[in-house]
Amino acid sequence: MANIWCVFDDKVDHNETLVLQDYEYSCGESDCTAFGAGATCDHLSFIEKVSYGYNMLYQMSNQDQRKCNLLGATITTNNPSTPDCDFPIEILTVEVVDGESTLTK
Repeated sequence: MANIWCVFDDKVDHNETLVLQDYEYSCGESDCTAFGAGATCDHLSFIEKVSYGYNMLYQMSNQDQRKCNLLGATITTNNPSTPDCDFPIEILTVEVVDGESTLTK
């Protein structure tokens, strides 16, 4: 899979309540456990956490661009990781690795 990430574009003014809803949705559908107390990404700013949540949903959906259709989301080739927090890429499902469809299982 390509080295691309789905992140929050904080350059544009967005309704914070709606961004928070999309952030909560993305973390609810993916894995944002890295924000737990003492975890590797617990120090991130709100904007960085939104980017992390958006990216996790995107990566866990095999980089499906429809999963990056969140408020303020954008695709980037610039790695958004911080020195202490890696933004993962290339999370592959069995279907992608084996080339099988979920319909054939």
